[in-house]
Amino acid sequence: MATEFKPTLDFLTDAAHLLRTAAPETSAHLMSHRGQLMGQHDLAPSEVQRQHVCNACGNIMLSAHNISLINARGVSKRQRNPTKTPRTKQSTPKDTAKVITCELCSRNTRVPLPTPPKAIRAKSATGKTKPTPASSTVGTPDTAKTSNATSKKRAKSRKAGLQALLAGQQNKGASPLSLASFRQT
Repeated sequence: MATEFKPTLDFLTDAAHLLRTAAPETSAHLMSHRGQLMGQHDLAPSEVQRQHVCNACGNIMLSAHNISLINARGVSKRQRNPTKTPRTKQSTPKDTAKVITCELCSRNTRVPLPTPPKAIRAKSATGKTKPTPASSTVGTPDTAKTSNATSKKRAKSRKAGLQALLAGQQNKGASPLSLASFRQT
């Protein structure tokens, strides 16, 4: 039954989207007619369709400035003042929903959001390490030698890199091509 109305529904959707900027009222009427046709044949709109088309007037809602998040108490996150209410742990997770307001008829569409999974934190490995005995002063000259050796290696590699760059620039300067070099031949 749904397959025989699919071409009609697709045509109404495409026509409404094409007319959205040129004739928003006509576009809303086409989408409203599409919604009525789906309702007559007991077809439920998809979740995406429900979120971007107003169920009341058929307006296509594409702008993001009419979307707000509402928590379980019904206070939007934009309106809430976090400094006045201290955070307390609640035993139940918040039921957060996305509320989309239609630009044409100012009707709200509430879309419930799934609760995020509980965060699982890895236990820190600091408690598992064994304490090492205090090291003697013999170990400090070794660290001085290794840090000195690494700085010398870095200096040598930096010097070699600069020399290679300089040699590359000198090679470029040896045979420059200009307009005068083509005239002489």
